[in-house]
Amino acid sequence: MPWLDAGQNLRAVAPAIRRERIKQLLASVNLAGQSGAFPHALTGGMQRRLALARAFCVNPGLLLLDESFVSLDRTTVRELQALFRAIFAAGNPTVVIASHDPEDAAQLAERAVLLDGHPARIVADIPLPSPAHTSDAATILRLSEMIRAIGSEVAQ
Repeated sequence: MPWLDAGQNLRAVAPAIRRERIKQLLASVNLAGQSGAFPHALTGGMQRRLALARAFCVNPGLLLLDESFVSLDRTTVRELQALFRAIFAAGNPTVVIASHDPEDAAQLAERAVLLDGHPARIVADIPLPSPAHTSDAATILRLSEMIRAIGSEVAQ
C-alpha cells in the first residue's frame, strides 16, 4: 500500500500489532530500521520483503505467491528464496507459488504442477526431492531443466 509506510503496511492487516512485533517482522525480512520508509523509497526486492512481512503478520496457514521474483535480479531472487525457506520453515504454512521460472520450483517446491490451455488444466504433476532447499547447485540445475523439458513436451 504505497500511501502507508512500512510499519503502517503491517498495521493495515493486523491493527492490534505491537510496535515490537513490527520491528521483529521487519528484521526477519532484512528490513530492520525501515518502519518509517514508504514503499516508493524501497527497492523492488525490499518491497517484496515488506509484502512477505505483511503476509506473515496474520500468521497464515495458506500463502499464495504470484510471480514473487519477476523483474528482480538473480542475486535478489536467491536472497528472497533463502528468506522464504527460512520463514516457511519457521511458520510452516502451506505455500502455493505461481511462477514461469522452473528454477523457482526447483529451489522451493516439493512438487511442480504444470498448467496449460484455456481454461488451464494440469498437464504434469512432478514430485521433487524434499526438502528442495538442501539440494546442491547441480541438482537445482538438473531439476530446472527437467521441469522445463516436461513443460515443453506437454505444450506440443
